[in-house]
Amino acid sequence: MSHYVNFPNLKTNIVYADDAYIPKVLDDVMLINKMYNNTTNINDKEKDLLRLVKKHKDHYMTYYILGNFYQSNGKYEDMIKMYNESIVRNDIKTTHFVDAYLALAVYLYKTDYKKALTILFNCNNKNPENYRILNLIGVIFHYNDNYEFALKYYNETINVAKSKNEEHLVKGIYNNMGVLYIVLGDYKKGIDNYKKSFSLYKKVNFKTEVDGSEQYDAMIHIKNNELVAYDYLFDIPPPDDVYKSYLELSDVLNVRNKYKFISKYTKKKTGLNIGFVSGDLNNHVVFFFLKVVLNAIDKRFNIFMYSNNSKNDEITEYLKNRKDITFRNVYESGKFNGSSKAYNMITGDKIDILMDISGNTTGNRLDIFALKPAPIQMTWMGYSNTTGITNIDYIITDKYASPEDSKQIFSEKKIYMPRCFVCFYDQIFRNDGNALVEVPERKCDEDKFVFGILNKIEKCNAEVFDAISQILDKTQNSIIYLKYKDNNLLFKEKYKDFFEKYKEKIVPIKFTETFYDYMNLYNKIDCMLDTFPYSGTTTTGDSLIMSTPVITYAIKDRFASNVTRSILLNLNHPELVSYSKEEYINKAVEMTKDYDKIINYKMTLRDELIKESDCAQYCKEWYDLIYDTYQKHQF
Repeated sequence: MSHYVNFPNLKTNIVYADDAYIPKVLDDVMLINKMYNNTTNINDKEKDLLRLVKKHKDHYMTYYILGNFYQSNGKYEDMIKMYNESIVRNDIKTTHFVDAYLALAVYLYKTDYKKALTILFNCNNKNPENYRILNLIGVIFHYNDNYEFALKYYNETINVAKSKNEEHLVKGIYNNMGVLYIVLGDYKKGIDNYKKSFSLYKKVNFKTEVDGSEQYDAMIHIKNNELVAYDYLFDIPPPDDVYKSYLELSDVLNVRNKYKFISKYTKKKTGLNIGFVSGDLNNHVVFFFLKVVLNAIDKRFNIFMYSNNSKNDEITEYLKNRKDITFRNVYESGKFNGSSKAYNMITGDKIDILMDISGNTTGNRLDIFALKPAPIQMTWMGYSNTTGITNIDYIITDKYASPEDSKQIFSEKKIYMPRCFVCFYDQIFRNDGNALVEVPERKCDEDKFVFGILNKIEKCNAEVFDAISQILDKTQNSIIYLKYKDNNLLFKEKYKDFFEKYKEKIVPIKFTETFYDYMNLYNKIDCMLDTFPYSGTTTTGDSLIMSTPVITYAIKDRFASNVTRSILLNLNHPELVSYSKEEYINKAVEMTKDYDKIINYKMTLRDELIKESDCAQYCKEWYDLIYDTYQKHQF
């Protein structure tokens, strides 16, 4: 689950250049832009901009403007030349205009990040207290997973901004630091930085700013980041406090809420239009859970797909080519202006039930749901938590994932599937229709017992590492497969005692080249250990597909902690579910003493999962739940 990273604003701002001549150049540029407004005659505009260079005697700003012009028209070689000219002439004048450096670095950072950093370091040497440069250096290190240097430059940026009483201008950096701290396993610091960033954005009245849409989008993304981060936090605040944070998102979204579903509505018996909204309608695990209900569409429903993704792949094409599905794209680079467009599209389609399958994860369009374009709105399976959006009526769950007596607060009403709220049918058979990866007959190896955690390493907190430590200490013959990036040095530093003490017992899993290689890892593992409090879903499914048992620790009153519990209890394996850390450790230790049990699991778990993942049965139960909820809903 990726997190939104705030990219520096690169718009030219003459505040950063102590050159009184710049306004004269910009006045002429404005006249040229006005002259060529609403025209595609770029050749004449280019000639006029070149004349501007001569008029202003090769002033560095004229070259920067030309570079901008070439960039917007895809003439990148000319763009690079002009930005370099601007840099050379600016260096002669020794002013503090840094935009050409920034623009050139942004163009290069994805293809040649080292060259981009060289350009920025060169500028930083001449402008050591320019926080725009420091910020971009931090972002480039961040994008290239060099977390130590990213954190260093983010902190420098904030210190410089504070010294100038301009902390509000670097408010997005606190979000980026939040993302870093989550990756580094410091969830409390991550959440604190998200809150700091959000509070600084809140102080700005974005309705009156030229870049109001950027402010609005950033506030939504930052709040999404914070809400997802709570699922990683072991010592979570009281339910009321967490729910207040969720409602803050609803407040932001409803600032723009000019619409309510107020049309007169007549309840239908059949022909219900159901629309799915997601940023993951491509080769993503969310699609495989969704596809289950597309395999046998109930005749009472018509299906619409609203994709919030600019990229196409084979899955996108599959959905577009389905004759029984209406596919639309609601992707907008800015939610501030895009929400009402999507609202009009959905109301135009006369959607009866609008279904969110992203929650607060990347690519969501909760801004659309805040406008209430459909009489009934639901959320399902893309995010194991409440959305906090008060305009969403229902959340689909089950009695094990979110028991009725749970103290967790939901903005939606819970409705229950009779079995697990997700079905693994299409995850089981997702390998392009090829045969499942073979599970060979398991043989006893009493000299070595293999545990595994293949969830992303950010889900491993101090409590998880402590549990692993106790398990390894109590089972002398055990080792553990751990999936993590070797370049996450700060994470390894944070848990250096663990990695040092158990270096002979840890088998690092960095990268698997193919789907087969990944799935075959489970054949080398005797028992998987689920992460907590953020339980696995996809990883748990993959483990069971490969007939490998999973021990989970289900924490009461937390949806995200009970997903694996739901999967295992629906498979009738309560012996694999723990309700305390001590029980989790004891179950793992006991597992190493019973190889016959491991052999039995390896022979039976896959078949049990396949039987439980009956596609036709799940479809019937799912559509019946949606239809019954619709019929009982008070409009």
